Amino acid sequence: EPLLWPDFILALKPILGARRLHLETGGGHPGALAKVIDVCDHVSLDLKLPADLDEPVEVSAAEALESAPTNEEEWTQARRACLSLLADGRDACAKIVVADGHRPLDYAPLLEDVARLAPSLPVILQPVTPIAGAIAPNPDFLTQLVEDARDLDLAVRVVPQVHRALGLK
Repeated sequence: EPLLWPDFILALKPILGARRLHLETGGGHPGALAKVIDVCDHVSLDLKLPADLDEPVEVSAAEALESAPTNEEEWTQARRACLSLLADGRDACAKIVVADGHRPLDYAPLLEDVARLAPSLPVILQPVTPIAGAIAPNPDFLTQLVEDARDLDLAVRVVPQVHRALGLK
């Protein structure tokens, strides 16, 4: 999670020259995002279902601007704060990785938060790559999620994962 080191992000921007700085974040650190957002050319906010979240990684107080969320309510608050930061026409998107084992209804809170807090933010639905035991969602499930997002007037796209297929984490 790059937002664990906001000072690094701030220091990185000046050495990039004309190259764009793309930030991909899980959204657990809205204070750090607020600190770096103006140096980021694009932000991809990775929204996850509570069941898909890993346990928080402990870092020293000197490293972290704020502590990581530890429960569903804290994650919800952090997600909403990050969405609010991205709501004002920033070059950004919300990405939702979609895997088998969930219902379309499970994703409703994520989509509803985007619709309420950052309605102009494009939503990228990313079906999981069926590697290492992960099971991709079936096409009907994915179609239902697209329709749910459209029903909320969200701009939604489906973009497959490629990093896993390339052997990258």
